[in-house]
Amino acid sequence: MVKTIEELRQAIINELMYVDIRPYSHNLVGLYMDELERNYGIKEVKRIVNDHAFWWESKGWGHLVREYVN
Repeated sequence: MVKTIEELRQAIINELMYVDIRPYSHNLVGLYMDELERNYGIKEVKRIVNDHAFWWESKGWGHLVREYVN
C-alpha cells in the first residue's frame, strides 16, 4: 500500500523529532525519505527539507539542507 504524500511527510516529521532519542529513528527517516522520492519525486523531498530546515539542521542532517534548499 502506497502512503500519501501527507502520510509520508507526517511520518518523517514524527521520526525526525526522535532522532538520537529513540533507536532506529534516523533509519526510519531515511526509509521514509526514500519512499517519498520513489513515489512522488525529488520535488517532494526538497519541499519537506525546505519546510523543516531548522529540524534537519538541529538533528545533524544539515547536508540535506545544503543540498536541497535553494
